[in-house]
Amino acid sequence: MVRKSARVGLFVYNGAAAVLRAVGDSRTPLHFLILFSVLNVVLDLLFVIGFGLDVTGVAIATIMAQIISAVLCIIYMYKKFYNFRVSKSEWHRHWGNIEMISKIGLPMGLQSLLISVGEMVVSGVVNTFGTMLLRLTQQASGSSNLQHLLILIWRKPLQPLPHKT
Repeated sequence: MVRKSARVGLFVYNGAAAVLRAVGDSRTPLHFLILFSVLNVVLDLLFVIGFGLDVTGVAIATIMAQIISAVLCIIYMYKKFYNFRVSKSEWHRHWGNIEMISKIGLPMGLQSLLISVGEMVVSGVVNTFGTMLLRLTQQASGSSNLQHLLILIWRKPLQPLPHKT
């Protein structure tokens, strides 16, 4: 229950902060993050010292601070930006869009699922061979990740620029 609550608060806050940054308002998410941090410390002290809870109190305080910050961020977005307000008449399905998103999203999701299952199977097999092979596999994975990162870094600048005609 605690994990799910933490995920919801974190998801809503990060989503709202990303939307605010996308529309050019990068200060407000920072202000809400500062508010979250201060509120988290105050609630930590309240739950640990005031109520005598240990790690559970810290977890509850963090979740409460996340949810409060997320709700305040959503309220701010709703009041400040008129475009984010949704009326009941706008809640209708666009079957063409749903079909297009499904054609792209379902194969991508299936691919991601298969890759994750494959990684779990390989990890499970490697774990049976002992710690030495596990360390070697982690080193190889780190090297592979570094190579992918270098490719990503250099790919964009090396792409040809589009020409205006």
